[in-house]
This record gives sequence, C-alpha cells and structure tokens, in this order.
Amino acid sequence: MLFVCIAIMKIFQDNEETSLYGRRTRKDSVRIGVIGTLDELNSFVGLAVSRSDGGEITSSIIPPTKVGGLSDDVIPSSPHPPPKGNGFRSEDEIKNILKEVQRDLFVAGADVATPFDITEKHQRISHDDVKRLEDHISRLENELEPLNRFILPGGSREAAVLHICRTICRRAERSIVALKAHEELNNYVFVYINRLSDLFFVLARAANKRKGAKDEEWL
Repeated sequence: MLFVCIAIMKIFQDNEETSLYGRRTRKDSVRIGVIGTLDELNSFVGLAVSRSDGGEITSSIIPPTKVGGLSDDVIPSSPHPPPKGNGFRSEDEIKNILKEVQRDLFVAGADVATPFDITEKHQRISHDDVKRLEDHISRLENELEPLNRFILPGGSREAAVLHICRTICRRAERSIVALKAHEELNNYVFVYINRLSDLFFVLARAANKRKGAKDEEWL
C-alpha cells in the first residue's frame, strides 16, 4: 500500500487542476466545490449513523466535550426517557435512512462530476430518489407533533449532528444553484438536495423524540 501511494505521488504532480471525466478542471471551480461539499456532507452523515448506533465519538480530531468540567461521557442522560410506542417502526429506522442517503450522495457526486452532455449511460439522481425522500418526510412528520415556532438546533447529540448535516446540505444547495447558473446540470440533483435538508430537519426531531429529548423553541 505504501508503494502504491508513493507511485501515485510520483505520477500525479501537485497542481491546480484535477480531472473530471477526462477533462482538466481547476480545483477551485464551482463544480469541484459542489462535489467537495457533497463529500463533506456524506462524511457528516456517516457521523450521524455512528450516533444512531449509540456509539461514542472517539476520534482524536473531535475530543470529548466538557461541560462544567465534566466529560460528555459522564453527563447524566435525559431525565425524560423515550416514550413507549413512539410510532417508529424500529430502532434502526433512522440509521437505515441515513445509510440510504449516503449511497444517494455518492450517486449525486458522480452525477455532478459527469458532464450533462455525455451520451453514455450513467447512474444519475432521478425522480424516484426524490420521491423516496418525500415519502420518508411525510411519514415521519405524521409521527411528530406539529411545530408552531422555530426550534433551536440541538437536543440529543444525535439530533445535533443531524442539524449539522442539514446546514451543510443547505450550503451544497447554494453551490448547486451557482453551478446551474453557468453550466447544465441534472435538475434532480438540485431537487434531491433541497428535499434532503428537509429530511435532516425531520430526522433531527425524530431522533429527539426517540431519545426523549425536547425540541427547544427559539422564543
């Protein structure tokens, strides 16, 4: 593996361009920016998956948070236990949805990387992918109390990570809009990312309900 890495570094010298479908593209181009943001989003979705497993964040990059001198692994759990019969089909539901999203984000990144004028058949984000997100949103919303006010991002740690995913997703959406202003792009990528941020919001609320954490209203 080390030999392969060395060989790659010798063959591909550092420069300001990269290759997309055989075409040289500047690394600071809007298209590369979109792909990078989708990759960043996918990484945080992976973190959300690890939180949905109940696992702890052990990376040295993200040390345990301290509140009032206490490490987060000794902070008392919520005094409000998750209600029984909360409507969720299984404890793995959120995790399964997020893993599904991760696979879609890989397709979305490849979609953006592949010029729209390429005639060869490639897997792209489609209406079916968007519809699947909308079905998840509708079903989960039916299991949650309606909101009358804005809520603060947070609650359980799982929900907090999902809110981070939501904000990165919004940034990805803005960068896609900038790309669409200058280059042709599969519009379903834009629609999917738009719906995905809504899904993250609903999933964050669902995670709080599962954990027995209350959504804190802004005012």
